[in-house]
Amino acid sequence: PLSDSGSKKIEKLEAKFAEIQEELKRERSKAASEKRKRETRQKIIIGGRLLALAKTDQRAAEVVHIAKQNLTDSEKKAFEE
Repeated sequence: PLSDSGSKKIEKLEAKFAEIQEELKRERSKAASEKRKRETRQKIIIGGRLLALAKTDQRAAEVVHIAKQNLTDSEKKAFEE
C-alpha cells in the first residue's frame, strides 16, 4: 500500500499535470488564433492589392473577373452597391 506521503505526492503531481495540460491547451488555442488572424490579414492585403491592380492591369482584372464568377450567391452580395 502507498504511504500517505506517497499518495499526497501523486495527488500533487496529478494536479500539476492537469495544470500543465490546461496551459498547453490555452497555448495551442492562442497559436491557432494568431495563425488565423495572420492568414486573414494576408488575404485582405492581397485582395486589396489585386483589386487596385485590376484597375490598371488587364491580367489582374481577368483574375478578379474569374474569381467573382466563382462566388456563391451570398458572397456576391458583398459586391452589390
